[in-house]
Amino acid sequence: VLEHFDYQKGKEIIEECYRVLKPNGIVRISMPDLDFYLENMSNEIDREIQDFIMEHKKSFIELKDCPSNMNTMLNFIINSCGHKYVYRAQTFIKLAKELGFKNAMQVEPGRTEYEEFDYLEDNTMGRHAGAKNHLIQTMALEANK
Repeated sequence: VLEHFDYQKGKEIIEECYRVLKPNGIVRISMPDLDFYLENMSNEIDREIQDFIMEHKKSFIELKDCPSNMNTMLNFIINSCGHKYVYRAQTFIKLAKELGFKNAMQVEPGRTEYEEFDYLEDNTMGRHAGAKNHLIQTMALEANK
């Protein structure tokens, strides 16, 4: 949910996570990955990317008449769904370290060495029908106090 807050409020939320964590406690945050959109701006021939675009166009009425390309998807992820600040991994990692977290790193969505977090992003309950497609644009990050 961090992407639903502006940068300053997101920073305050991360500070609060740090404050309430026990020593060596782990925070795991998953959100849309801005780098996915930037890196795939010219990659619309890839089948996985085409499927991603088409699933979103079927699921979100506001995309119906938009071009089927990553330009549309980038605008959608930034301007729709209530998103206020979409992060790149390096931006989040730098911020987490500035706030005192150790070992801040990007990890594979749905996978971790911590059993209680394993498969966390794989849970698609409450999402639209094409939700499995969401993992290709999901960034998962972990850090410890």
